[in-house]
Amino acid sequence: MIFATAWTSLSPETYRPSEVFVWQGDFRILIAMVKYVEDRMNVEHDTKAVGVQSIILIEDNINFYSSYLPLIYAELFKHSQNLMIEGLNPSHAVASDAGAS
Repeated sequence: MIFATAWTSLSPETYRPSEVFVWQGDFRILIAMVKYVEDRMNVEHDTKAVGVQSIILIEDNINFYSSYLPLIYAELFKHSQNLMIEGLNPSHAVASDAGAS
């Protein structure tokens, strides 16, 4: 097992680990770590100003946390893609109809 740390502060004088992850052979943990740091930096603005919903995961076992996080991000990505595709299809149909006439 390899341990990795996500940093909440990007300023060199205030580096502090916020979460520790365990490498279990799944490359998606690296993507999840980057997304986690981005989300930590943007959560206050996104929830207050834009109304983005949050998911709270409570897990005290580092092994489970490190395996759940990549799965959650992958599932959210797929869900977002499906919503975009559903939203684009009707508009593409309207644009195609308007272009054909």
